[in-house]
Amino acid sequence: MSKQEPRETWRDWWPDGRPEPKALITRAELLAKIEENSGVRVTERELRYWEAVGALPGAIRQYHAGATHATYPFWHAGVVALVPELRARRLPWPVIRDQLRARFVERVGDTGSITMSDTLVGGEPEPPPPPLSTDLIMAIQTFIHDLNRDHHAAIAFADLRLWGVDGKARARYGIRAPGDPPRW
Repeated sequence: MSKQEPRETWRDWWPDGRPEPKALITRAELLAKIEENSGVRVTERELRYWEAVGALPGAIRQYHAGATHATYPFWHAGVVALVPELRARRLPWPVIRDQLRARFVERVGDTGSITMSDTLVGGEPEPPPPPLSTDLIMAIQTFIHDLNRDHHAAIAFADLRLWGVDGKARARYGIRAPGDPPRW
């Protein structure tokens, strides 16, 4: 009998050195939030399947709202909602995983990702900046891939910052190179 590898959770995708999110939601809340925010209906069975094939990280089990539940960061709904769109393009699971992991990392914060707060403001999580389109992420990843292939650039990450006319940063996005880039 062979040992199974431990199941990957969203904590495994979390960048080193970043504090964990305080705003966690249950699986049921996640599914409701996906439909509410994007109009995409995802069943628990679909979510568990996508986690089982490795396209998405699994939940962590944690005491929450009086019982032990599968929990996720509140903004994970935006990541999960992309799966049907990527599947409709007939992309293979490893490519979908790379796209989703890039989106996940964007949502985390500082370490090459979207700059957003994961703290509670007035009892509610601060809303994240608008997500980048999948087409834009794929275009940037293709650009990184071409630079690495043609110029041996060894680029692992792109940092995109958006500035207001007042000179203040409005949003920061990080896009990982396609594949599994080296960790630094």
